[in-house]
Amino acid sequence: MRYLKTENRQSGLRAVVAGGLVLTTLVLLSGLSQQVFADDDDGPVASTVPAVAAVQTTRLVQRRVGSTIDTWGSVTADARASQNLGFAVAGEVGQIKVVQGQSVHRGECMLTYKTAPEVTQSWRQAGQALQFAEGEQKRTASLAATGLATASQLAAADRALQDARQAMAALRRQGADVASGRLCAPFDGWVQQVLVSSGQRVAANTSLLVLAPQTGRVVQLAVDPSAATGLRPGMRVSLDGMTESGQTTGKVLQVASAINPQTRMLDVMVSCPAGSFLPGQMVHGRLVLDPHSAWVVPRSAVLSDADGSYLFQVEHGHAHRVAVRVGDAMDNILEVSGRFDVQAPVVVSGNYELDEGMAVRGEGR
Repeated sequence: MRYLKTENRQSGLRAVVAGGLVLTTLVLLSGLSQQVFADDDDGPVASTVPAVAAVQTTRLVQRRVGSTIDTWGSVTADARASQNLGFAVAGEVGQIKVVQGQSVHRGECMLTYKTAPEVTQSWRQAGQALQFAEGEQKRTASLAATGLATASQLAAADRALQDARQAMAALRRQGADVASGRLCAPFDGWVQQVLVSSGQRVAANTSLLVLAPQTGRVVQLAVDPSAATGLRPGMRVSLDGMTESGQTTGKVLQVASAINPQTRMLDVMVSCPAGSFLPGQMVHGRLVLDPHSAWVVPRSAVLSDADGSYLFQVEHGHAHRVAVRVGDAMDNILEVSGRFDVQAPVVVSGNYELDEGMAVRGEGR
């Protein structure tokens, strides 16, 4: 019985000692968790290090900004410069030597043409009438010289001769004096449309081709009518042909006053600098409404929460929250206004981790 009591005392003593060791270990670990050890030349030294956020910053800059309209369109001929070409007499289309979109030089033959038989017949009849009028005028003048014809008869013969000459001149201007002809380019340009086919009989003054000058191109943009308020001639437009060298600037020439029934959009004509784009090429246009100078930052610099929009600026190595109002957006920048320091850097990366007064380190970009 004494042996059992002694053994129980020893077991209890071992339990107490083990519990003490566990408690001591937990206390030591708890103390270590509050310290950070840094190695230096003198060995490990315990120190407390405040949290420092790594960020990237940029500077506030001023730019001309405004609300933008992004739209698409294509390059077409300026209707004010294009010309409809044809013959002033009826006839038949011969060989067509050009296709739509082809460039031509001044004097280059674009198609051949045969004058209609009835036109040729009219020319012959006019020639015969002129020959008869000339004979009558000579005969009447001879009779008047001998007193066998009156002055009024001579005047009538003179008028008939003049009328016959004018009729011949008119037919000659129309081209009735040739049985066939060629339609040549009056200037350097490109064929906007071919309106006829070979062998087709056409009436006088029928348009056969539409020729546009090389420099007479415009960009026709389709703008959403709800966003077109404020558009006016003379506004600058950024044009991008989606090619390496396809970026340029034009000006608004005309804003349609009615909706295009095919596209249900508003047509806006923009000047196209010579040599910038090809006819028919798709073009992206960007118009800036109400341009004005403002402070801007990258989009990533501006955050928002229940209190509104804000950004962080760095002053003396610490982050300071600044409330801002966001204005127009262009590309990847935002217009901002508020009580910020225009000289202090603005945080553009790492700002999601910041709080007011937090220490920061980083570099600008």
